[in-house]
Amino acid sequence: MMHMTKERIRSISHSVLAQLKEQQLFDVTGSKDKLVDALEKAITDELSTEDRLNTEVRGMLKQYDAEFDSGRADYQKMFMLVKNKLVKERGIVL
Repeated sequence: MMHMTKERIRSISHSVLAQLKEQQLFDVTGSKDKLVDALEKAITDELSTEDRLNTEVRGMLKQYDAEFDSGRADYQKMFMLVKNKLVKERGIVL
């Protein structure tokens, strides 16, 4: 998941909650832990979107391994072209 540990994501969730409370954008009336858990899940889901997309693009390009190995095609360039196309088609925000 985009090179972030669960602990780091949890820390970010706590920071987001603290900043929102500090700016008096809302008050927590229920369980603070449940809210942090929900923020953590939302962040994790967002980060895993790009991971899933990268895996899909790698799978799509697998059939062209011979061209990449022989130098007839540039893997990085094709990877970014395919990824950007899918992002645009699906309306994904990265």
